[in-house]
Amino acid sequence: MKNKNTAALLALFTGFIGGHRFYLGQNGLGVVYLFACWTFIPMGLGILDALVIALTSEDRFNEKYNSVSNESIQEEIPIAPQAQITRNKNEITPLYHSLLVELTEDAMKLVDTLDSDKAVETKLEELDQSETSKRQYIELLLLNDMIQITKMVVGNVKRKSDPRIMGGFLILQRLLKDQSEYYLNRPLEDLNIFLNKSDFLERPIDILWDLENPLSIGFGVGKDPVTDVQSKFAILPLLQLIQSDLLIPTATLLHRMALVLCKFDASINKREEKILREIYEVTHNPVPAFAERTKGNVKKTEAKENKNLEQALKELHNLIGLEDVKSEIQTLVNFVKIQQQREKEGLKTSQISYHIVFTGNPGTGKTTVARLLAQIYRELGIIEKGHLVETDRSGLIAEYSGQTAVKVNKVVDEALDGILFIDEAYALVGQNKDDYGKEAVATLIKRMEDDRDRLIVILAGYSNEMKQFIETNPGFQSRINRYIDFKDYNANEMMGIFKLFLKKSQYNLSKDAVEKAEALFEGAYTNRNQSFGNGRFVRNIFEKSLENQANRLAKLSDIDRKVLMKIEAEDISED
Repeated sequence: MKNKNTAALLALFTGFIGGHRFYLGQNGLGVVYLFACWTFIPMGLGILDALVIALTSEDRFNEKYNSVSNESIQEEIPIAPQAQITRNKNEITPLYHSLLVELTEDAMKLVDTLDSDKAVETKLEELDQSETSKRQYIELLLLNDMIQITKMVVGNVKRKSDPRIMGGFLILQRLLKDQSEYYLNRPLEDLNIFLNKSDFLERPIDILWDLENPLSIGFGVGKDPVTDVQSKFAILPLLQLIQSDLLIPTATLLHRMALVLCKFDASINKREEKILREIYEVTHNPVPAFAERTKGNVKKTEAKENKNLEQALKELHNLIGLEDVKSEIQTLVNFVKIQQQREKEGLKTSQISYHIVFTGNPGTGKTTVARLLAQIYRELGIIEKGHLVETDRSGLIAEYSGQTAVKVNKVVDEALDGILFIDEAYALVGQNKDDYGKEAVATLIKRMEDDRDRLIVILAGYSNEMKQFIETNPGFQSRINRYIDFKDYNANEMMGIFKLFLKKSQYNLSKDAVEKAEALFEGAYTNRNQSFGNGRFVRNIFEKSLENQANRLAKLSDIDRKVLMKIEAEDISED
């Protein structure tokens, strides 16, 4: 391996005889410098060469002088400390093969999960993909994203005997229904024979590289709200568009695919290390402009048709922590059941308001509980549809005078026969009690009265601010008399949430990582203030841990399923 600093010094002190040229492997130029040394011209050139080399970046120097082929393979990083690892370009190793098999199995499991997700189904129905089944379309979307990952790894170069392209093809083939034989099941010897046949990957390459994105979604963040800001990915932006919890597991699988393809020979070069970082960012946030735009947006979550009251209550009680919240809602459910039974028996019943105020710090599960409560209310027959519409001040207040009432009515119309959840509801009036806020509150109270049999409202926010907001507003005060307080998660509960995030994305913790995470959450809980993020804080730690693990694995020589799933202590950080 040639060192940039050494080359610069040689150019400065031995440039007059071409010493740096011989060092850099440019023997022909070195001879020219040597024969012309009597003219003193090489001395001037050597000084100029020293300056040029010193100003050249490490990556550019390595690409030019440490390349092992004409394919821009850059500096090889010695993964194993005891030896330099070199690439065998035309071989599929047993470890590489086993990782490809595991990735394929996980991809098919992900298809099953996406196929059973109600929000994904609803969005696909909106797109009207009547020409193919829902599952086939999901497979096609995932296929597109895996193709994009393969192309990013290899740099769009169609090499006909590249183990990375071969690996991508073997994973993708399971999703291609027109294949009569699944090659990944063939003996390893056969695969290597296929790999080194110059024409074997020619047709798959043409098919995969020419495939157009089957999904074109406008995110409404550019000049044209219908088509502007597209993505070369398909399933990832769709999941981001519906703000699905399946985005991270899907992004994790695709990043793992990129890592496995890059590590086919147990080594990695500088280009691939950079590409892996880029792939991590683009898979976990495929359309950054849309993610920024959706802050404060209106979001609708449909009720799950196949969930009954017992299942909804079970899901509620399975939530980590929130014992007081569970008790309050169970009491409410019991009261409603008794009143319904009394009504059937012809007995007098007590009127009850189903509107609720949720109080507590951010990230304490208020939105999650609101979704479940909408499902519970539907199963009790209180509301017909049981969907949840989430919004905040920015989703209700218009930019121009006279438009706020129109905006509020539109959101309420969307929430009819379900629940309208308004986060940080006290912000509607603002500190200065502006006219726009007053208009929003007046319109909302009127709709709560006019549509009292079809609309349930949950107002949420910090405890003190919400109590003051309700107590100083007669309209809300007369309609809402039930408060449910969400306490901060303690350290044990945060640890439980962290492990749940990991489990859903197929990760687990080493012993040292468990100890470090427990200490981190204990310190966070002890030093918390009103702005403490609770579950959001845990999620941030989770996402940062995945990013740190991805960077660490890029420097390891041997990776297998166990290593890919393990989060080590060094991966856990809140920075």
